Amino acid sequence: MKLKISSLIITTLILLLMGTGCKESTYTTVVEGVVINTGSRQGIDSVLVTLQDGVSGTAGGFNLDMNTSSGKKNQVYTDANGAFRVELTGEHRPWLNVGKKGYAFYLSDRENVMGSQLSFPTGYTGDVVIEMSAEASFAPVLFSKEATGGDVVRFNDLPYEKLDTLSDINKFIRTFNGVGPFAPYRNGVWSIGDKYRRYYIELNRDNTFHSRIDSVYIKAFETYRDTIYY
Repeated sequence: MKLKISSLIITTLILLLMGTGCKESTYTTVVEGVVINTGSRQGIDSVLVTLQDGVSGTAGGFNLDMNTSSGKKNQVYTDANGAFRVELTGEHRPWLNVGKKGYAFYLSDRENVMGSQLSFPTGYTGDVVIEMSAEASFAPVLFSKEATGGDVVRFNDLPYEKLDTLSDINKFIRTFNGVGPFAPYRNGVWSIGDKYRRYYIELNRDNTFHSRIDSVYIKAFETYRDTIYY
């Protein structure tokens, strides 16, 4: 009788151990930080911050090696200063993304980015700074200060502030003849709001070249349509 009871106890223990071994591990992740405007450097309120347990399919057009997700996620909104704190318990590598109408997710931390999502280690991560760019549009008008029909005007805007060499400038040049007005972008082009946008003008007037690099300030959610004189 004692043997039978001992065998039953041993069998039960083995089953419990097997069940424990099959159970997936869970991890708690906490991310705390602030979402700021790329242009003004001020916090953005009411940004939806989503922390999700793993990813499924593709992210940002890339095929991921860990195409798994439990479907678990937690969402919070930033406060008036752009601050947030989000926590999630799951089984996979946590990923975070942010969203608000009128803003684009601007990723400055290229080492920790896949598409439009940020990956974080399990545990606590604080002092995270995420940049979002307010949408705006650039649609200037070019016009001559002096009525000279023989002008040749070469214009290029420098949207990303990294086009510092002449070879870079020439990649995006637009050429016009005469006194204008000229509209390089009739419908406007996307720009970062609350920020200066540089442009380059080269003018050939009476076989004399004049060139300058300048900038204009574009407010968030507005279209710059002012006249740039040459």
